[in-house]
Amino acid sequence: MFWIKDKTIVLDSFVTEEWILNYNPIQKASKFIPQWSKEQDNYFKNGFKDMETMKQCPAILDLLNTGFVIPLWSDFLVNIDQEQKQINWEFADKIDINATTAQSHPVEQWKDYANPDKYFQLKLINPWLFSTKEDIKFHWSSSYFNNELSLPYSIMSAIVDFKYQSGTHVNMIIDLNRAKEGFKIDATKPLVHLIPLTEKKVIVKNHIVSNQEYRNIQNKYKKVFFTNNYKKIKKCPFHKG
Repeated sequence: MFWIKDKTIVLDSFVTEEWILNYNPIQKASKFIPQWSKEQDNYFKNGFKDMETMKQCPAILDLLNTGFVIPLWSDFLVNIDQEQKQINWEFADKIDINATTAQSHPVEQWKDYANPDKYFQLKLINPWLFSTKEDIKFHWSSSYFNNELSLPYSIMSAIVDFKYQSGTHVNMIIDLNRAKEGFKIDATKPLVHLIPLTEKKVIVKNHIVSNQEYRNIQNKYKKVFFTNNYKKIKKCPFHKG
């Protein structure tokens, strides 16, 4: 009998700035176990018997140890003027030539999901590009157990792949009531939790690339249609791997 070893899938991640790779690389989720879990006891006394805490929950343990995490690459600050209905934001790396930024989509794109009088949509322009040779999907969500329950923002969940597109921008919805005058997200904070939807082994490899190499990766599947570009490119026979 012959055993066929499953091929390891590589999630390649690319960035142009060495400081991002040095301080906040893409890593396995197990590298981002929340502090409360590290400090929590495994058991507690309930009368004469021991009972398990959340730290022993198999479902939570599997979640915390599965997939990869995108940490925030730079401090991010949001200032809100509630009276003028104005929102301003900035990254700490704003003086850098390749500074990261954020943008908001037209209200018409998201107002049926979130009331614009109470919420605001913001997309963080992530400097990381991802790529896989295989067509596999990833579940994209916040790093739930690394977040305080009172956060004024939430990361929008999605199912993504990185064979036909390389973008990793982070869409968030800001709760204006909770945010009040604004908030700050610290660099290194686990921002996105990626879980590969495959039984095959998936590893991540981080790369530093030149600006030209970066653009080449971005432009591999250039936007050529005004609408449904991703779906149309994915169906195109010339783009099949």
